[in-house]
Amino acid sequence: MVALNNISKQYGDENLFLDLSIRFGDRERAAIVGSNDAGKSTPMKIIVGQIEPDSGEISQSRSNAVGYLPQDGVHHAGRTLMEEA
Repeated sequence: MVALNNISKQYGDENLFLDLSIRFGDRERAAIVGSNDAGKSTPMKIIVGQIEPDSGEISQSRSNAVGYLPQDGVHHAGRTLMEEA
């Protein structure tokens, strides 16, 4: 289980989200869909600990594994995308 509780994130004067709460149960899969630069990657970066939320809390079960393959900065050195992931 992964839960975001009242998460907020702002860059400059732009609020990406305010008081976002969402829960993903064990073995659930989810997709975040939206236009370019809408802030879709930000919740994933918060979940995996790459960035901190401005407020709120994250909780995860110990048995849970979260995978995140960033959209840039991947250097695969001849490996396939699946091997990189």
